[in-house]
Amino acid sequence: MAQALDSNGRASSKRYNADLTYHDPYFTEKTEIKGTLSYLHATQEVDDDFILLPPGSTGSPFNPFPYPDGIIGNPEVYERHYRANFSSTFRGIKRHELMGGAGYYFGEIYKVKEEKNFGIDPATGLPIFPGSPLVDVSDTPYAFLNENERENSHVFIQDIWHLADDWELTTGLRFDHYSDFGDTTNPRIALVWSARHNLTVKALYGEAFRAPSFAETGEQANPALLGNPDLEPETLKSYELAFNYKPSYDLTLDLNLFQYYLKDIIQFVPDPGGTRTAQNAGEQEGHGLELEAAWQVSDYLSVLSNYSWQKSEDEQNNADAANAPEQQFYIRANTSLPSGWNMTLQANRVMGRNRAFDDPRKDIDDYTTVDFTLRKSFLTDQLELSLITKNIFNDDAREPSPNGQPVPAITNDLPLDRRRIYGEIRYKL
Repeated sequence: MAQALDSNGRASSKRYNADLTYHDPYFTEKTEIKGTLSYLHATQEVDDDFILLPPGSTGSPFNPFPYPDGIIGNPEVYERHYRANFSSTFRGIKRHELMGGAGYYFGEIYKVKEEKNFGIDPATGLPIFPGSPLVDVSDTPYAFLNENERENSHVFIQDIWHLADDWELTTGLRFDHYSDFGDTTNPRIALVWSARHNLTVKALYGEAFRAPSFAETGEQANPALLGNPDLEPETLKSYELAFNYKPSYDLTLDLNLFQYYLKDIIQFVPDPGGTRTAQNAGEQEGHGLELEAAWQVSDYLSVLSNYSWQKSEDEQNNADAANAPEQQFYIRANTSLPSGWNMTLQANRVMGRNRAFDDPRKDIDDYTTVDFTLRKSFLTDQLELSLITKNIFNDDAREPSPNGQPVPAITNDLPLDRRRIYGEIRYKL
């Protein structure tokens, strides 16, 4: 949690979800309606202490002395979410399909509990010294997260216009109001051309946003991450040109060309004291392509492969965007035999991941993982046995660790699993 491995911490989560949907496709001869109500209750509860930093650790922003038991924090969160949505589709205008709707959301972190051995003791107002027992800081400003709530209401409208037998134009507009950061309006447009019986071309433009999460705005008194109540939502503008081509019944080819502009990106930015605070950290522009082929070689063999290339730039720092791979290649072959045996062989290649502009480490190494799965079904598919091998060639695959000040906490990145071989049994009642 704080860029250190914890072999002791254990947590459990409880989720209760209820959904009610009403759908009448023939509300009138030309009108369809749909309404949904949903409720989600979720908890995160600590079973065994979370050791954020190991015994003997120093350098906490709350105390410079070593902690003999490690830095311990046991955060618990209880939340509720309510949603209501209504939409209607009208097909009474020639060549048009009109849709409109509205929705409401209410979410709250209604209870936050925490015990920890660092920070400030709310009973005395003094620091919790190393070696002290755990202190309950629930319902105080020294808990790791604010109890908070958010409301959102939205309306939208969309028109699918069948311009001709082989042309279709979709336009839409959505307006959202958030109780904590205000309003946002997002349009979308898509033009589809069925150029031939086996070729479809799509041109798309859209705008979107991502609201800050409760953690990104409310984390506090934490040795790892701190929230920021002044965050603005991330915003995205994207352009896409897509081609779908079926040269034969057994082969499908897809090509997507895209460009995007991302603003007010929310990132946890390193602080001088060793923590990281959520910030709208900058802007990013990117463009690239995605190519996919799906080939049904025979009744028993299929092959799927895709390749992606993208070039993204951190416009604030005039540098390549960090951590995301510039190229990825994936291929999978699947064989299904009448006897019930199924074999899958797949490979994934990740290439060209750059460091952040202020990260002095060399760029992240490329890696390739190869996996193999053998399955057999019994008892009319009720019982399935599998032998699975991951990372057959034991490649040293790693994902980038965050940069830090003055140095990254984990300098050699985050290792992924090496070679693994295991069995699996599934039984369907």
